[in-house]
Amino acid sequence: LDGNVAAPGQQDLVVRIVQTGPNTTAGTVYGALVFQVEAYDPGRGNRDGDGIRNVDLRIFDAGGSRVYERTESNVAYCAFAGGEPDCNTFVFGENGNAWPSGESIQFGRRYTLRGTANAEDGRSRTVEMTVTLER
Repeated sequence: LDGNVAAPGQQDLVVRIVQTGPNTTAGTVYGALVFQVEAYDPGRGNRDGDGIRNVDLRIFDAGGSRVYERTESNVAYCAFAGGEPDCNTFVFGENGNAWPSGESIQFGRRYTLRGTANAEDGRSRTVEMTVTLER
């Protein structure tokens, strides 16, 4: 049995991106990135975090190279950590218009936000979307 597929009678994990920028799920993000994922196992409950071990949050540039990565074990699952229940906001200008790695943010380009929820029972489910980052 595939570890990512629900067993007969078992519901799939619920995983969705609930913030791209501050208080938005827009496909174009201006000035700041949040990247928050909500995840739960409906067999364990319907609140964010129910039955979830952790969520891997990754950001890839237009060429497919990973520019940022974090594994978050605390609800809310936020790429830039802390601030529970709210997410910390990664403000481009306050960070020299660069990722924590030092790589420059390419404004006007598409980035892929990918969140993989890892359930306590060993299953996982991935959700992703592309966003365009602007100053």
